[in-house]
Amino acid sequence: MKEEIDLLYRAGLSHLLMEHIVLCGKQSLTGELKNTYQTAFMSGALCGLVNEWILRGMKENPEEMEQIFSNYEI
Repeated sequence: MKEEIDLLYRAGLSHLLMEHIVLCGKQSLTGELKNTYQTAFMSGALCGLVNEWILRGMKENPEEMEQIFSNYEI
């Protein structure tokens, strides 16, 4: 999977990964306005976290990344 992600980034297509993250977040919406903004906020935060992880060489494993993300109580 690392190779595929590297290819996306080298081709200037990292936005496709970020769009997928946002789309996955939208699929969990219930229609309430509060949930809409909260989902947008969380999707943006996750995109930033994933982007930084990728740019730093994806050194942390999924469990470490889960712990890092869960440290930000929102």
